[in-house]
Amino acid sequence: MLARKAKAAETTFADATARWVEVRDRHRALQEQLEGARAAHDLSGLSDWSEAPPVVAERASRYLNGRTPDRDLLRDDVIRLEREVRDQGRALREEREIWHAAQSVELARRLEEIKPRHDRALRQVAQAVRHLSQAVEAETRVRLELVDVRGAAALFGATAELGTVDDPNTPLGRWMLRARAVGVV
Repeated sequence: MLARKAKAAETTFADATARWVEVRDRHRALQEQLEGARAAHDLSGLSDWSEAPPVVAERASRYLNGRTPDRDLLRDDVIRLEREVRDQGRALREEREIWHAAQSVELARRLEEIKPRHDRALRQVAQAVRHLSQAVEAETRVRLELVDVRGAAALFGATAELGTVDDPNTPLGRWMLRARAVGVV
């Protein structure tokens, strides 16, 4: 386990990804061969494959690739391929662990790299949210001029939908609270 973690620490994400894809694809290919060998073995006793499900017959034909089915050889192939799939499965799990570890290292590296740019962008969003909140407050003041004649609801408004940064029960207020909590503003 420690050796795998050490290997992951030395492996670039691109290398780990390439190796993972290679091992995964090899495992899938072995599984496909095993399915074909099993299908060929199962059908090897039949003289007419037309009764077999088409998918099974196709797998068997693809595996045999024009060879004459020999039940004993096919049994040996199935046993060999089961062992190879099992062994490749272990390699697959190991490579997946290495890939996940390299992915975590790469994520941490990228987060560190982009965090200053992301923080700047969020500060710009916070500034825009403040401006939007001020605009919502201005729109609310205009509509309030109709309160005495019960007409404030006669105009479409933004207060109910957006709220302000000072009200934590509104979308703008909740966003600003989260932005403050994570230290963006």
